[in-house]
Amino acid sequence: MYPLDNFVCLRINEDAPLSKEKAVKQARSLEEATAITTGAIAPVELLYSLLLEKYIDKSVPYLVVRELGEDKENPHRHFAFRCIGQMQALRQFLTRYGLKGNESYSLKAGDAEKMDSHFDYLCKGTGTGKEDGPDVILRHEDFTDAVIDERHQVFWKKSKELSERKPKRKREEPASKMVLAICQQKLEHDPKKSSISEDELIDITLEWYKNNKWSMNVFQMKAVVNYVSYCLNPESNRVALMKAALKFDR
Repeated sequence: MYPLDNFVCLRINEDAPLSKEKAVKQARSLEEATAITTGAIAPVELLYSLLLEKYIDKSVPYLVVRELGEDKENPHRHFAFRCIGQMQALRQFLTRYGLKGNESYSLKAGDAEKMDSHFDYLCKGTGTGKEDGPDVILRHEDFTDAVIDERHQVFWKKSKELSERKPKRKREEPASKMVLAICQQKLEHDPKKSSISEDELIDITLEWYKNNKWSMNVFQMKAVVNYVSYCLNPESNRVALMKAALKFDR
């Protein structure tokens, strides 16, 4: 059972711009400041160290993982922990360090009653869309390898169950295809009819929109008429005008 207050969910983008100057001001010793200046310690590593020391309550479960994103071009770290002190103080610390909200990080209060599900989420993997194991950076002793693997399995099991229960939307055919099909049926059912006049095509299009759409957009309907005209008779006058309109002005 988790404490019912001060749980936070924090995400920090790894490409967030962090200046050495601001990191040096947060250094805990002269040696640390020198190491940052010379590049021996990266500003972001000091940031993570300070978070663990000053803001993460290590007496209760916490977890920090690294994710890449589906395209592997968005590396970031997810933190889930009980915050020492107020969340606003943590936000001020991140700002002093040079991080900009939304652009570089996101911070929100966590619901303690839903933290189990959130920890399952952090154990899902590297975020590439595959069921790979998570890249764990920091963890409470409760998060053994076995526990992390179990939460990993739970997340993907629930994800599959939700996907199977979610009703699949039937793909809707575009208006141009539907109107074309109506015109083709009219031609097939009347052997004496060799073509659809432009006026008749416009009437068919209007009738279809009236029966199938909430609104009647002239520009959309004109596009439908152009498409069907081209499919039925590429040599029609309407198609000739359309081709002329597509040419560059000379």
